[in-house]
Amino acid sequence: MIASFVGRQARDKDGNPLYDNVRVTAQDTPMLEKFLAEAKGNILATYADISSLNLGNIVFSVPEEHLSNLVTSIQEEVVNFIVNYVCRCWFEQRAADKAEEYQRKGALNIQKLNDLLYSRKAPTVPNGASLGGFISLTAPSGN
Repeated sequence: MIASFVGRQARDKDGNPLYDNVRVTAQDTPMLEKFLAEAKGNILATYADISSLNLGNIVFSVPEEHLSNLVTSIQEEVVNFIVNYVCRCWFEQRAADKAEEYQRKGALNIQKLNDLLYSRKAPTVPNGASLGGFISLTAPSGN
């Protein structure tokens, strides 16, 4: 028996994602566990070059300085992807039109994760600028 629910993308006062409570029957639990395992497997396969599973946790192997100020954003995107994946699979059973919406949201989560995990560039300095606490620009002199 599949119980119905709708995930919510609202946020609480601290900016944390809120989701509706899911009411399921005992028969639904194996199906939800399967969807959760598939979602984790998708993350691990997508980021096979930098991810692993350790005691049930997804671990990304990137330089510490790369990850230190991005950890919260990466965690949020991974959780959001997993929720969107499970919702998509769930709605494929009940309402295909809603499943497409969660598929789109999951794809956006992966795109954001790509940006967070792979798109780190060294800052560039414009012509005539110098780095030293602050960036200062110099104007050409002459009359």
